This record gives sequence, C-alpha cells and structure tokens, in this order.
Amino acid sequence: MRLFAALPLDEAGIRELVRYRRELERMGVRGNFTRPENLHITLAFLGEQPEWETAAEALDTVEIVPGVLRLDRLDSFGKGGILGLCPSEDAPVRSLAAAAEKALRAAGFDLEKRRFRAHVTLCRELQAPKGCVLPPPPAVEVPVEEIVLYLSHRPKGRLTYTPLWRKKTSGQETDISSFFSE
Repeated sequence: MRLFAALPLDEAGIRELVRYRRELERMGVRGNFTRPENLHITLAFLGEQPEWETAAEALDTVEIVPGVLRLDRLDSFGKGGILGLCPSEDAPVRSLAAAAEKALRAAGFDLEKRRFRAHVTLCRELQAPKGCVLPPPPAVEVPVEEIVLYLSHRPKGRLTYTPLWRKKTSGQETDISSFFSE
C-alpha cells in the first residue's frame, strides 16, 4: 500500500481552488488537474508499505500546534510541469513536516531525501496557451488542525486518497480504517 502523511484542506479552501481551476480552464490552460477531494499538503511520503499501523503509531508522537497556513503564491517545479500553490511563509509547516519525518524514520521508515516544499499540487502536465499569464491565485487559508495518514490507490483506475488514520490537535487520534473498503 502506498502511504503519505498530509494536512487536509477544509471545504472553503477546496472551493477557492476549484474556482481558480475554472478560471484557468477558461483561459485555455490544460493539464492533469488535481481532483478537489485529493487536494492536500504532503508532509511525508512513505511509498509502498506492507501495513499502515506502524506509521500511525509514529505520527501519533508528533505534536501538532494549531494554526493557519496561508497559501498565496504559485510555483512550478518538477519535470512534469507541476503547478503548485505555496505559502510565502512555510516555517511552521516545515517544522511539522520535519517532526513527522523524524518520527517516521525513528520507526524504521526509509523516506525519500528530497527537500520539503510546502505546497498544494494544483496541476501536473500544465499546458498554457502561448503568451498566457496566469492570474494571481486566491489566498487560501489551511487550518493546521490534524495530520492524516492516507492510502494512495486507484480503484477502478481513478487516483484516490483514502484517509486511514488522523490525529487532531487535541491529541485525540481517530482510527477510521473501519470505514475503508477496497
């Protein structure tokens, strides 16, 4: 099973990004846009794992300081024409990602060694008409209230991120695996 830990977006943030996507599409921008229900900020990518419980136990040791992350600038990166929405100030989420990575490594997970970049992937394989200037993105506020451990899979060929476990800032963990079915 392919796993990753992330911060979910709330409904208001998702609505803003859907509006922005529609604006881009009206301008003729094309690509593989992230489906609304898959929008998130990845904290740690675990890759293929035989089970998820050990990762949940490790993430349960991470302290989550409640706050708000403001995503307000576009960036492109990677070889796949990735368009992301990033925060101007990412120190708090970078600290959270470092704590998640440290806990997961201590639990025996071999994580990728790439530099953490806080972002929401809006689109892969971005293609814009010649001379197109992308409009400024909406400023989206992401409440930092919980870490979610997701399963990345493709039921019926459709990329889906299914939450397996979450930890809220109150310290209460919720095992939602009983809701999961393939």
